[in-house]
Amino acid sequence: MPFISIVVPAHDEEACIGNLLSALEVQTYPRECFEIIVVDDMSSDATRSIAMSYPRVQLIARTTKTNQWACMNAGIRAAKGEYIASTDADCIPGPEWLVNGMAAMQNKRSDLCAGGITFTFPVHSAATIYDSITFLQQEYLVKHRHVACTANLFYYKAVWNAVGNFDEYDGSNPDFAFTAEAIAKGFSLIYASNAHITHPARKAKDSLKKAFVIGLGKGGALRNTKKNCPKIQGASLPLAILYLNPLLLIRRLTVSHADIGAMLTMRIIAFAYVSIIACVVGFLRAFVRSTKLL
Repeated sequence: MPFISIVVPAHDEEACIGNLLSALEVQTYPRECFEIIVVDDMSSDATRSIAMSYPRVQLIARTTKTNQWACMNAGIRAAKGEYIASTDADCIPGPEWLVNGMAAMQNKRSDLCAGGITFTFPVHSAATIYDSITFLQQEYLVKHRHVACTANLFYYKAVWNAVGNFDEYDGSNPDFAFTAEAIAKGFSLIYASNAHITHPARKAKDSLKKAFVIGLGKGGALRNTKKNCPKIQGASLPLAILYLNPLLLIRRLTVSHADIGAMLTMRIIAFAYVSIIACVVGFLRAFVRSTKLL
């Protein structure tokens, strides 16, 4: 069986990383054929000690605060596997996650495989429902935009070697840029719904922070005229504005949350406006900074 390195970046994840690591311990893939690498980004809570309590975990403790993408690169550099499987510290993979992901890659002879993501709801609110229909839409991303999220992604380490590091200075979507560049270099990307994980829908504060960071990343792309994937970054901001259209939101809601009432639907639409404003504010903040450098 091919050897897999599971890479998990983490920062202040004491509330959830134990659930992830416990789920990885019961994978049906042969235990001798995978390793678990947790890269801790200067956590101030018990994340490191929890990770160290799992004997099979290889902990890489960063000594300076960086970000998720610097942690991803550090973990991949240390990885022994021919294959990389990446996920987030707040995700929970099903027991067949590794088996199904590897089977999909080998059966379809693909270089990258994006697995399915299902949302769980700590609370049912306008923010969590909006988050679940807006972010981490893995199947749509693969089939229509030809990119994928590293919250659930399998790939050859050779792909990372060929494409290069995840962009550590882009706070928006380095995983989109990475997968788009991989495809541009001739690698293949597929979607496998049964290589499945669950992810908690973000509450209002975290969802708005996500939107703001996406805006920062898109605006920050203006500082680098050598971006390989401009459509993924700054040029794609108008696509985000389309979420302001209430008709599109209602259409998405009828597919995934058909049973919610009119009042909650209106709250979700209102939250969508706030989220896009947060994205635009982030974009403008980064844009102003970039113009000052000209």
